[in-house]
Amino acid sequence: MYNHSLLRIIFFKKNNRFLVLLFSLILFFAIYPIVENSLVATLVLNLFFMLIIFSGVIAISDTRRPLLISLGLALLAVVFRWTHYFYQFDLWLILEHSSNTLFWTYIAVRMLKFILSQSNITAELIYAAVAVYFIFGLAWASIYQVIEISNPSSFSMSNAEASTQNFIFQMWYFSMVTLTTLGYGDISPVTMTARVFVVLEAIMGQFYLAVLIASLIGRRIAQGK
Repeated sequence: MYNHSLLRIIFFKKNNRFLVLLFSLILFFAIYPIVENSLVATLVLNLFFMLIIFSGVIAISDTRRPLLISLGLALLAVVFRWTHYFYQFDLWLILEHSSNTLFWTYIAVRMLKFILSQSNITAELIYAAVAVYFIFGLAWASIYQVIEISNPSSFSMSNAEASTQNFIFQMWYFSMVTLTTLGYGDISPVTMTARVFVVLEAIMGQFYLAVLIASLIGRRIAQGK
């Protein structure tokens, strides 16, 4: 019984790790507006945040080194997030989002290495590629939040409430809109620093899609031969 359960866990980790991460990311984005104005919103979101952090660690933990590095960065992100939950100071919020940026950047780099190392197109590869796109959005959103907290009014928001949770969601929303270059215009960068980072994210988003699509097409052609 024990060996059977262990094999199931290993199989789950190796074959569905990116699917679990992708599902966690989508669920996190989807549930945010639902719990945004409830009394337990912050607690629920923090728990879901820990879920995607754990999923990210599992997704890249093929060997000991990335496991230890990702666990260390995850610990920082979780500690700073819960510290800010109990002590509402801007310093803890800046440290939280800075650690988030480091963690998600490392996860994205490791996943990109996996994507580029695969010679065949598989479901696992597709899940990883889509998950990285969402991770880009999270990482850039954290950068924008650090910019706004450090220099208030760096972004102009036409219809944003003053609550911290709403502000965080606004930055995630803006990050994904920028990444896809939709540009609705309801949120816009004002300061030079904010504009530079917004341009960099837009370039990254388009470059990633172009390279990814070209890579997938090339591999599909190679598979067909």
